[in-house]
Amino acid sequence: MSGLSNKRVKTITFDRGTEFASFKKLGITTYFCNPHSPWQKRGDENYNGRLRKYLPKKFDHRNLSQDLLDNIEDKMNNQPRKCLGFRSPAEVFHNRKLQYVALDP
Repeated sequence: MSGLSNKRVKTITFDRGTEFASFKKLGITTYFCNPHSPWQKRGDENYNGRLRKYLPKKFDHRNLSQDLLDNIEDKMNNQPRKCLGFRSPAEVFHNRKLQYVALDP
């Protein structure tokens, strides 16, 4: 997040994980979900469901490579979403329009 301007990120909401113990270093308004309340972060739950398409719960993490992670990241960030007006997260974040081309096999 160090590369993002304060205009881009106004607040952030975390779950109760210990990995967020240093949240004050971010210098932005921070919120925490209540324990056992996944509905407070619906977007994360939706994202996790999408991620399970590529990394099922029984996926052996020893088979995880940087190439695989990069491929998943690219697919997740460039998939149009109804909630974003059928734009991709990358389009919304970078405020630009991507061009999709369909090729016949």
